[in-house]
Amino acid sequence: MRFSKQLGLVLLLPTVSNFCFAEDVTFNGFMSAGMGYLDVEDPEALLRLDPQSIYNDQYFAFKDGEINLDNLTKFGFQLNGNIDDAIAITAQLVSEGIDDYDTFIEWAYVSYRFNNSLTGRVGRLRIPYYMYSDILDVGYAYPWINPPLETYNLPFSSFDGFDFIHTASFGNWYSLVQFYYGSNKESDVLVNSFAENFDFEIDNLAGIAWTFSNDYLSFRLGYHYNSGISVNSPSIDATNQQLLALSSTLLDVANTVEALSPAAESFAEVAEALRIENKKTDYLTLGLEADWNNFLFISEWTSINFEPGLIMDTSSWY
Repeated sequence: MRFSKQLGLVLLLPTVSNFCFAEDVTFNGFMSAGMGYLDVEDPEALLRLDPQSIYNDQYFAFKDGEINLDNLTKFGFQLNGNIDDAIAITAQLVSEGIDDYDTFIEWAYVSYRFNNSLTGRVGRLRIPYYMYSDILDVGYAYPWINPPLETYNLPFSSFDGFDFIHTASFGNWYSLVQFYYGSNKESDVLVNSFAENFDFEIDNLAGIAWTFSNDYLSFRLGYHYNSGISVNSPSIDATNQQLLALSSTLLDVANTVEALSPAAESFAEVAEALRIENKKTDYLTLGLEADWNNFLFISEWTSINFEPGLIMDTSSWY
């Protein structure tokens, strides 16, 4: 599928024989179904008016004048099993209509409970970027048709690695701290607004998220970092090759016409800036939820800083 599943499979295989004797095995399923209709005569005009709009992917997923039942529909199946009092395994498979209902592994991990406060997990896990990261696929668990695209707009949501989760209680307040580390590699991720597939590779993905809550309020703070994100696509590669070829030609001419040297160097700098390879990023997230009687307030703010290049720093909120 779009990403490597080897780690999750390697981790699950040693536990197969023991899993047959698990005392507590549960199977859960979920489905989110939706219908969409786009009333726009020229969908591509949306892209021309605002090429950077985060809504373009959603617009381009529909066709003008047609009722679509696939793009907002997904199915999921989750298996949980306790090997003993400390060790458990979890796997979740998801099929999405927007991907022609291809099935992929969203989660596949082994967890170990050190004590009542500390749990470690290793395998394929959900990246804890947002307040609703753990339930992104379960539509009835949040009050929208889709989570707000202003913040929930990254093209990947899982990683291969490990995390530690620590919980504690302070009177009526509950604290959860999650630290994680790993990497992620996904191939052929369709970005509709660009009408092409992208390959993503993220190294040294690490972060920490802290949630502090009671029966009515929930505060969340997260910091995420990676030392190298690489993005490739046919259009990016073609543009880089053209700029590098032009720069090389100008440098050859510049050997006899010195005035062309600055121009040749500029094209080379542009080509380097367009390359999204081993770029560092910092991602800060804040969240607040208030739920009291018939009143519900939810807000999140995110700020992502990229190493200078093609992708600009962005801040968003809802």
